[in-house]
Amino acid sequence: MNMDLKTDREWLETNGLGGFASSTEGDCPTRKYHGLLVTPLEGHEGRFMLLNGIRLTITGDRGFMLGSSFYPDTVYPRGYELLESFSPDPFPTWIYSNGFYRVKKEIFMRQGDPAVYVVWTLLDTPPDDFSESAGGEIEFFCTFRNSHYLSQENSVIYEETEETAQGYSISPYYGLPRLYFQFSESFTRTVEFIWDRNIEYPMERRRGFDWREDRFVPGKVSLKLIKNVPLVMLASLSPLEGQVQSFLLSNYNDELKSRKKRLKRVKSPWNRLEEQSRHFLVTNGAGQLSVVAGYPWFGEWGRDTMIALPGLLFASNREKGAQVLCDYAAHIEKGLIPNTLGEMQGFTSYNSLDASLLYLRALTLLLKEGFGEREVEKEVLRNSLFPAVKKIVEAFLENQVPQSRLTAEGLLEAGSERTQLTWMDAMVNGKPVTPRHGLAVDLNALWYGGLVLYRDLCQRFRKNFPRKGKSILEGFPDAFMKAFYLPGEGCLTDTVVKGVPDRKIRPNMLFATALGMLTPEEGARTVETVKRELLTPLGLRTLSPQDPQFAPFYEGGGEERDRVYHQGTVWPWPLGNLVESAMYYAQDREGERKFWKKYLNRFLEIHLDRQGIDSVSEVFDGLNPNEGKGCFAQAWSVGELLRSWRMING
Repeated sequence: MNMDLKTDREWLETNGLGGFASSTEGDCPTRKYHGLLVTPLEGHEGRFMLLNGIRLTITGDRGFMLGSSFYPDTVYPRGYELLESFSPDPFPTWIYSNGFYRVKKEIFMRQGDPAVYVVWTLLDTPPDDFSESAGGEIEFFCTFRNSHYLSQENSVIYEETEETAQGYSISPYYGLPRLYFQFSESFTRTVEFIWDRNIEYPMERRRGFDWREDRFVPGKVSLKLIKNVPLVMLASLSPLEGQVQSFLLSNYNDELKSRKKRLKRVKSPWNRLEEQSRHFLVTNGAGQLSVVAGYPWFGEWGRDTMIALPGLLFASNREKGAQVLCDYAAHIEKGLIPNTLGEMQGFTSYNSLDASLLYLRALTLLLKEGFGEREVEKEVLRNSLFPAVKKIVEAFLENQVPQSRLTAEGLLEAGSERTQLTWMDAMVNGKPVTPRHGLAVDLNALWYGGLVLYRDLCQRFRKNFPRKGKSILEGFPDAFMKAFYLPGEGCLTDTVVKGVPDRKIRPNMLFATALGMLTPEEGARTVETVKRELLTPLGLRTLSPQDPQFAPFYEGGGEERDRVYHQGTVWPWPLGNLVESAMYYAQDREGERKFWKKYLNRFLEIHLDRQGIDSVSEVFDGLNPNEGKGCFAQAWSVGELLRSWRMING
């Protein structure tokens, strides 16, 4: 990819409703997910790409076009050659100059508003132009498609438009909502409808997906830009009424002021990461507080939410963190919370066992933050969260959870050779790439932690803890260690099938050490084994490089990437468990703290300004990890890094 295009870094704006805008530093889309209004729609599953992009042309002999796009064998327009600067703060901002005109472009979203704002400001005009203004033409590029798919020129599109206050609207396809365009300045419009054919997305081609599509342009808008006067454009599902011009300018100025105020609190890279973590918290279409697993393609995932939540919210806003847990409690079925929720992700599923066990783990961490001390929190805990714990734990105790069963010792046995019920869930040709049926170390550690939580809450609220639960807890530590601990290797096996351990070194054992289930000597040895075999500068490998099945690179098409997703590929999120374990078992706690402080600072130094600006990628290569891959902004990567930082700083 041409480095001059500045397409290696990606920015993100969100509206707290699951909608987002995103593209590259070079103002050139490289993914099918890059666009200015990508949003969930009522009555539809998944997000929809409504507005792909906007192109401003400064007209006249000295004019030029802003932005760039890929077409077969070319890039057009060549706005990247005129790009003077880019800044992500206070929101994505570009300055273009051709030596005669300088134009600033800004893009932002407001919380709770299903819309995107684009603002252009003419900064300089030619010295011999005393009008201090410039003519401009705006083109809107639209597709109105599900964000996972691409659009092609077709004859079923409806080309008519309707006027609205200080703007107009389009409704190109039956069953999809109307999109409104409104402007802070007067304009004229040509209604010629054209197709913009064969735009290309190099990142999709690299990832093995379809990568070429057609976008439609519903006419052009002509207007005048006046020096130092912001021209504000709104693209929205809900139009402004009344004094549109003043509302647009007021919304812009208010958002600018608010962002600058927030930026004053940003004193370190960790503050930047905390500030950007807001993008993951959303209110979904059902009015529930939730977490988006990752941008640009993931929606709400229960498993990801429960891992990300402690770092994203528990220290900064434990009431909101508790609200997410309460809202997920409404979805419990047969002891399971959903692995995915349908509105943004596109499908609802209950195909994981770890999601509900991680729910119990998340609540345990919330209680450690002091939740439940105040009276209003006690009521939430008693009336909403405790009943959820009871539903989950007793479903497991009574063997009512699908695909799971308890052994005579109370260990949790799950799945079959055809199922994939934990976070290592990649499937190729209908078969698990990383089989983890039988006894899985993470599921059993989480099951033990959940039993302890339920017992403690029963004592707190003077409820009867089931006799079967008491019996399991009494013998569980010994049964667990007998099944999983490998004294010769100084660590825990990943799974046990019919009494046979697989002996692969994976980060899943860290749930047990984080819960303090091992003796001091065993725990310390296990932590050192993980550090030696799995730790890299950007997270933990999913398999030791000494293993013959270790895959050094995460690349290729969908099937190729799925084959290596958990076979050595580096993930940042297990760092939270490793840091927690290392601090718990450290003999020299101050030395351990200094080690991790240096490590985590270096992590942000390497990665925070790469791929997703001020965020953390989903995965990295297993060998010499460098470039972020997968989603450029991943909730559990960010959440567990923040939790790790707080743990080592008390």
